Amino acid sequence: MLISSPVVVYGWGADQTAFHAQASILTLNTQGGVIELAADVQRGQTILLMNESTKEDCACRVVFVGAERPDGKRKVVFEF
Repeated sequence: MLISSPVVVYGWGADQTAFHAQASILTLNTQGGVIELAADVQRGQTILLMNESTKEDCACRVVFVGAERPDGKRKVVFEF
């Protein structure tokens, strides 16, 4: 299981281009969590989170994407 630390997120953007981006985990529990992410993802899509410290990865499904903030990031809720 991932621990609350910086992660790298891999996936496909809304424009179908592959991306990888660093993100911060805001909350994490046994069912999923919330990250801050600048990449444009869509509800229902699969993303891969990799813990930068342990190199452990986990496929997750996006269940909510918040509005983009002025810094270009948004809150993304995911489930395992």
